[in-house]
Amino acid sequence: MSDNVTEPVQGEPEAQDVFQRRLGRTARSPEAVPDADTEREVYQAFGLAQEGREEDGLTFYHEDGVITAMFYVHMTGMICTSHQFLSLIYTDCVYTLEGRNLHMLIPLLKRRKIDFLHCYSPHDFVEPANEPVIRRIRRESHMEAMRMQEEAEEEAARG
Repeated sequence: MSDNVTEPVQGEPEAQDVFQRRLGRTARSPEAVPDADTEREVYQAFGLAQEGREEDGLTFYHEDGVITAMFYVHMTGMICTSHQFLSLIYTDCVYTLEGRNLHMLIPLLKRRKIDFLHCYSPHDFVEPANEPVIRRIRRESHMEAMRMQEEAEEEAARG
């Protein structure tokens, strides 16, 4: 038995990239550029809850492969400063989504209809024209989020 957590378990196939596994595809290196002949799926920023039910939690698939989850019951609010920024305020932290058309997520989040949110990857997906696209998911403490907001306001006042 090895303490190396990156080695696959003996007798099991090598672990695949989490995003690829979720999509049912094989993993490829991040440096790999898709062939022009390769058919890529159109990206969707979110997954909907099963019809007729609300979700208990929201899973975040970050751009670096990290997966985090929070429960809707701990979400206390949302702030959308433009279509490019949407902050989800939880009792102990703030998740800030960066991208475009993010305001379109608000009605679904309010009704707990979103199961997961994940970042866009140009290696795996075709970018949709008029749909939400999440380029970055940031998890911060309340203090970090307030400091960033203050810095942005100061820069805007100077600018």
